[in-house]
Amino acid sequence: MDSFVTPRASSSSAPSPGAIDPLLCLRGIGKSYAAPVLQDVDLDLLPGEVHALMGANGAGKSTLACIISGLVQPDAGSMMLERSSYRPAGKAAAESLGVMKPVKPDQRLWYRRTFELAPPKQGQRWLLHFGAVDWDSTVIFNGRTLGTHGGGYDPFTFDITEAIAPSETQELVVSVWDPTDAGSQPRGKQVLKPGGIMYTANTGIWQTVWLEPVPETRIEALQIVPDLDAGEVRLSVKVAGGKAETQIVAWAFDGDREIAVAHGPASIPLGLKIREPKLWSPDQPFLYGLRVGIQGGDEVRSYFGMRKIALAKDESGINRLFLNGKPLFQLGPLDQGWWPDGLHTAPTDRALKYDLDITRQLGFNMIRKHVKVEPDRWYYWCDTMGILVWQDMPAGDNRSDTAKSRGPRVDRPRP
Repeated sequence: MDSFVTPRASSSSAPSPGAIDPLLCLRGIGKSYAAPVLQDVDLDLLPGEVHALMGANGAGKSTLACIISGLVQPDAGSMMLERSSYRPAGKAAAESLGVMKPVKPDQRLWYRRTFELAPPKQGQRWLLHFGAVDWDSTVIFNGRTLGTHGGGYDPFTFDITEAIAPSETQELVVSVWDPTDAGSQPRGKQVLKPGGIMYTANTGIWQTVWLEPVPETRIEALQIVPDLDAGEVRLSVKVAGGKAETQIVAWAFDGDREIAVAHGPASIPLGLKIREPKLWSPDQPFLYGLRVGIQGGDEVRSYFGMRKIALAKDESGINRLFLNGKPLFQLGPLDQGWWPDGLHTAPTDRALKYDLDITRQLGFNMIRKHVKVEPDRWYYWCDTMGILVWQDMPAGDNRSDTAKSRGPRVDRPRP
């Protein structure tokens, strides 16, 4: 994907710089200073990674990852990104792919990419998912503005079906504005002039962007709540394109063995009875498999752990954190989540997992994730490796009434 920086006052359609050979399978993109290390991606990991992301988001279909990369400026004498067969890593990759200067509050960052996609089949929809874009983004597909999103740490999705061109060649343009600490939006540790405990700013697409083909009636999201006292896991299923009486079926698995099944309308939470549950803990992070489907239709896979976290008094009458009815001393680092070569973005899934492997080897059973929300894959590895997460919310400074009331938003233009 081509990308470039323009003044924020520019028009809503992107200029067209020279064509740049895109990468096909990448992780996040578009930093304010150091660029993403995308060419170091282990392609063998990507199918599983995408599957895990889909599972966490309540979607489990075959996926075409159509991602964005690179930063360029369209002005005369500006840096242009030229792709070659050279595959740098670390600092060399950052310098070869990045703007290598901050994106200022009065500038707008543009991405552009073309790719091949056939018109949808009967009853099929195509969804365009963004893991996270910092901060205010506008998405334009084949010249049609799909909508805008404000929020640098939360995922959002657009249905691109009606905008797919019959020619099979599609154009995706993403425009991003990020005032960093010149604004009042949630931004965590990011500042334009890093120093002390404040860090280099991250602007643009920094988590995976991917396309997903789905049926018109589909499972959109799952809410999974284990209840040890009741000996069950409660499941709420959000269905898109269906009705309240749409019938849902759910199965729980211990490995390959089915241990529970429940069914009912999508409007009512399901309860799966888990007899003699294997409890999740840092020492034994056991996870049950979960399969959820619409009768005769869409089906997704996910997982859950049976655990209970509570504040209770110990034998001496002192308040303690309890896990599964017993006091657990939780010990872990304040994890900032900054990478030397990608800022918010880890270079590969393997690197993301390695960081957590070392955390466990050091004897920690908990991480306080400090004013940053990580990609779903990070939380998946924590679940599988036995790491409890204390989650901070990314902070702003709440200087204005608008900032105080602001939450993540997605605005879609009216028909």
